[in-house]
Amino acid sequence: AKSVPALAFSPDGTRLLSTSLDGTAALWDPRTGALRARLRGAEEALLAGTFLGRGEQLATAGADGTIRLWDARAAENTR
Repeated sequence: AKSVPALAFSPDGTRLLSTSLDGTAALWDPRTGALRARLRGAEEALLAGTFLGRGEQLATAGADGTIRLWDARAAENTR
């Protein structure tokens, strides 16, 4: 298992975002611990992440200096 360098709660507290050194991010249900979505596509470790606005979008920061925007709702619907 890879380390998790960052965690962030959604503005309404119903989702938890984790970033990972393996280049993935994940959305979790903080009440149950259930995985809601896994986000893949980053080339390098994801060192930080946050929800934007009302939580429909996510931003992650990679070790390679890139910032990625993700559609949180779409990720959850395609899981």
